[in-house]
Amino acid sequence: MSLGTVVYNTVSRRFSTILLASAFGAYAFNYTLDGLTNFYWDTSVAAPHPQSSPPQKNANKQWKDIKQQLAQE
Repeated sequence: MSLGTVVYNTVSRRFSTILLASAFGAYAFNYTLDGLTNFYWDTSVAAPHPQSSPPQKNANKQWKDIKQQLAQE
């Protein structure tokens, strides 16, 4: 039994399972992409400096960094 036959018999045979699989796939894709972009923006660094470790490119620019400062004003 090939992979195509298994996919056809389990997912593609009925419209309801195709709809459920596509909804689950969209949710999983959204969750994964959101996590990856958050990781990128939290850990991305500026151009390297020879004397010290590179600073964060987005340091003190994100909402989680400035929320406390704005709440005090």
